[in-house]
Amino acid sequence: MLLVTDLDGTFLKDDKTFNRPAFEKLLLAWRRAGHHFAIASGRELKWIERWFDDLLTEIDVVASNGAVLQRVGRSPIAVTIRPASYVALQELIDTYPEKPTELHGFSTQSMYLHQAYPAMHADSLAFAKQVYNLVLVDGFQQVKEPLTTITGHWSEVAAEEIIKKINQADLALYATTSGYGSVDILPAGVNKAVTLKQLLASNAMQTTDLIAVGDGMNDLEMLALAQQGYIMPQSDQRLFDYNFKAIDLDNNHDGVLALMAKLLTE
Repeated sequence: MLLVTDLDGTFLKDDKTFNRPAFEKLLLAWRRAGHHFAIASGRELKWIERWFDDLLTEIDVVASNGAVLQRVGRSPIAVTIRPASYVALQELIDTYPEKPTELHGFSTQSMYLHQAYPAMHADSLAFAKQVYNLVLVDGFQQVKEPLTTITGHWSEVAAEEIIKKINQADLALYATTSGYGSVDILPAGVNKAVTLKQLLASNAMQTTDLIAVGDGMNDLEMLALAQQGYIMPQSDQRLFDYNFKAIDLDNNHDGVLALMAKLLTE
């Protein structure tokens, strides 16, 4: 089996920590049973590496909502946004009535911070400076390298409208949300499920071997792909319209670890 989990709102507690001793014990048992474990997150690979460090010798990673895949012991593979899309995307954002409070672009090594929308919390900015090569720009047309993701924050209503506009425009982009007004903009055709299919194939596994856990609309495709799709009790309400199973414990009470322990007994 391959058990894959989202991070924010799913595996991680609200303070971005997790029960490391319990997880290490379960991961050892999971691997000894011949199973695989993976993270599938909207977070960038460098952020995940910072949080999980040595544990990644046993964990595959789907980062940036599917734009980056790092298999255990392999170099990461990235799908990037076409630079030709930067200007058109910037124009779409600039002409929308509500401006984002934050707007960032990510390459595999750098974080591009749009200076026109500088509302990043001081703690988040300090962390970003530790993790990324931080570059200030006045527009994404100034970026001279491929980006895996562009992320912005609007009100929740505006975020849904921006997502719709991007996905209806001919920009070779795909937009999704992890909730709370965030908008994640990816290369067209990229999502967690697409990259998980690659990971399954590399391990000679089928979708019938996949168990997925998530809480947001950016998890929808991978939950639908999985033989067993589980959602958190506090998930985006739209996910409850699908035939996914809701687990009992939320992210602050080690819900994913409880599921993992249960699966080991079945």
